[in-house]
Amino acid sequence: MKTLQAPSSPPPFMDSFIAIRDSMQFTPNGPRARLTGRHRAITTRYAVLEDSVALNTLSTITPSTYLSPLKDDFEVTYTGNSQALRTLKKRIRGVQAAGVLTVCPMCKISLPRTFDHYFPLGTFPEFAVHPLNLVPSCNTCNSKKLEAWLNENGDRICLYFYSDSVPQVPFIRCALTLPQLGGHNVGVTFLLERPVGLRLARWDPIVRHFTRLGLIDRYNEIGNDELSEVFSSARDFLDNGGPRRRVRGFIRSAAVRFADVHGASYWRTELRRQVAMSPALFTWLGR
Repeated sequence: MKTLQAPSSPPPFMDSFIAIRDSMQFTPNGPRARLTGRHRAITTRYAVLEDSVALNTLSTITPSTYLSPLKDDFEVTYTGNSQALRTLKKRIRGVQAAGVLTVCPMCKISLPRTFDHYFPLGTFPEFAVHPLNLVPSCNTCNSKKLEAWLNENGDRICLYFYSDSVPQVPFIRCALTLPQLGGHNVGVTFLLERPVGLRLARWDPIVRHFTRLGLIDRYNEIGNDELSEVFSSARDFLDNGGPRRRVRGFIRSAAVRFADVHGASYWRTELRRQVAMSPALFTWLGR
């Protein structure tokens, strides 16, 4: 896993809100008019969010009782899917490094076809289209996170990929289960393992994130399919003239490429590391 590149300002983030708001149809008592009437309060709240991201004090933000009555109006700025909103989403995706958004940053499994409101839309509607509150995600992560925000201890439940520092040491581990005598299927089991020396203050947020999104179970569900792809790729390497002595290096090189893009702890990387190290590799490949 890896931290995303946060959208930058200038232009001011409020400019995006104004463009989206002003693309709405105007009626004297409609959503656009009501949001325009609260412009100063919205500007203040945008500054609160931006300061909290800069200072890493996200969990201290409290809901706005003044703006919450306009919840439905704020939601329209997002659900309306205006050209201004599409431009904003393109801007968010466009600042990411090549390859990063080939998978959802929250799970590293599926394509991020939607955006998660890190500050829940139901609790913080004024941040409906704030760029720092729109995190690319897949539909599964979006539906599992829902309105999750803080636990009973006031700790954030999910990682915030625009500013949380994800340790660049492996913490997703993979165990390959050898088949029983006469069997052919290799079992794959993933687990979280706290790196030596990593403080609980950095470890606990990772555990909460993985628990909320059910990531280990999701990895285990697709692990065998990914293992089949690893074996197929290795067999193709050999069938195309690749020397047997280099097949482990071939698999490791794929692991390195994944780690370069997606971070040191990526389930596909860990799987390839373990396969490359296994003494049973050539038995599994049937070579």
